[in-house]
Amino acid sequence: MVTYSAAQRSSQAPFAPQLTALLRCLPVILISIVALAPVAIILVSSFRLSLPGQPTKWGFDGWIAAFSSPSIWDAIANTFILAAMRVPISVVIGCLLAWLLIRTNLRWRRHIEFLFWIAFFLPTLPMAMAWALLLDPHSGWVNLALMKLLGLEEAPFNIFSYLGITWVHMTATTVPVMVILLGPAFRGLDPAMEESARMSGASRLESLRLITLPLVTPALMVAAVAGFIRSLEAFEVELYLGVPAGIRVYSTKIQELAVWEPPRYAPSMAMSVPFVALLFLLAILYQRFLATRSFTTVSGKGSASPPIDLGAWRWPATILCGAVAALAVLVPTATLLFGSFMEVFGVTRADGSFLFTLSHWRAVLHDSLFASSVVNTLEIGLGTAVLAVLIYSTIAYIILRSRLGGRKFLGLVTWLPWAFPGILLSLSFLWLFLGTPVLNLLYGSLASLVLAMLFKEMPVGVNLMRSGLLQIAVELEEAGKMSGADWWQTYRMVLLPLLAPTAITVATLAFISCVKDISTMILLSTPDTRPLSLLVLDYTSNGSIENGAVVGVISAALAVGVALLGRRIGSRFARS
Repeated sequence: MVTYSAAQRSSQAPFAPQLTALLRCLPVILISIVALAPVAIILVSSFRLSLPGQPTKWGFDGWIAAFSSPSIWDAIANTFILAAMRVPISVVIGCLLAWLLIRTNLRWRRHIEFLFWIAFFLPTLPMAMAWALLLDPHSGWVNLALMKLLGLEEAPFNIFSYLGITWVHMTATTVPVMVILLGPAFRGLDPAMEESARMSGASRLESLRLITLPLVTPALMVAAVAGFIRSLEAFEVELYLGVPAGIRVYSTKIQELAVWEPPRYAPSMAMSVPFVALLFLLAILYQRFLATRSFTTVSGKGSASPPIDLGAWRWPATILCGAVAALAVLVPTATLLFGSFMEVFGVTRADGSFLFTLSHWRAVLHDSLFASSVVNTLEIGLGTAVLAVLIYSTIAYIILRSRLGGRKFLGLVTWLPWAFPGILLSLSFLWLFLGTPVLNLLYGSLASLVLAMLFKEMPVGVNLMRSGLLQIAVELEEAGKMSGADWWQTYRMVLLPLLAPTAITVATLAFISCVKDISTMILLSTPDTRPLSLLVLDYTSNGSIENGAVVGVISAALAVGVALLGRRIGSRFARS
């Protein structure tokens, strides 16, 4: 009996360390599986010809249908054309604006920079509706005014075109994002180099071209890659402005195949495989570039340096920056608000006057569907915000502070959602919920939308939490452990309070993303779980553009209000 027990112990002993190591790596394994699941779903589903719930049938028909269709190739080409049109221009404009706002004595530069942050928070679809009200080739106010003023027979602008889509993206998203991304790079520059160039006889332009731009080139590269990735994933503007003009892109083509009767999931998945591979490669390069780049020109002197005096160019530069900010925020929001009170959206009387009414506001505010959409938006946003702080901070802690095996791989996996356009992520989760016996209980629930949004916001949320953790000394955590606290107590009582400003930022961004998002939730929501963003799309698709404008105004106010509230709370935590 004793001999048997010893033998048994000796045979089991070698496996004990392996089992312990496996258990220690279990969090990394589980998170990685969840992150990699959409990739597996896309690849497997591209060969599955049957719909969920039907007898499984495999084949290559989906691939053949995807890449033998000229319309799909046209959609892919349009995707890259539109991205190539707006990203380079936006990087140049964003770089100039960021330099003027951060490095010069521009008037009202703090207020103008804050407007670009507001533009980042505004929902995209309502902004596209506002620009359509101004630049519609048949009834756009700007076109009608110019035709009357200049005696033109045709409208000079057409928002339903490649240039129109590019314009809306640049004013509403791309340029404001570039200003936000490039701002920290200009703030951190050592002014001594610019001063040396000026003392050597270089003009302001020569100093900007020869000194400043080379120093911020890494940040420019990061902004360009990030902008290109996000441009390939664009959906809302292309759906609203592109589809009526016959301009389909990758994301709208997937949505078209998914809502086909019957749904054509296999071709949509097949056309997604190379696209995801490309985006994943770009995401890896982006992540590695951030991880390995050393910004050796940054110093503490930047914050104390006096702004560059623009001299006679101060007011022209102020007018330029203010005009761009106004086009990004003030013009579309004012137009959308104005249009929400019009009896017919964008239509004037014969004499050119406007007919106003409160009927659309009354109709929306008394609509039970609107009330449920508000509740759904709040529940999705709050649920995503709370879980985002807990989950993203835990992942960031595992990557930075733990000794678990595979944590470097986990750091790479957290960038994976950047390889998924929102519409493809929606399709992947839809297939996962419909095709999995246990998870099909989640289909049509608010929980499914929260899960999808948590996955989508993972790259930004985790890396913000990583930045926050890097600012907290390890000694504080060790002091908590020496006082007898376990890991959870230390995490809850030491780390999370110190991470409060970062946590507020992450929660705010997660909530606003739920208010703005359409593509990620469009295939997962039902009439009972419709958020405000999809209600805007429903109204406009059904011809009730006026009601859509009302909901768009309310969504924009909600997003900006939450952003301001989060900024105020975060500032208080930072001061305390």
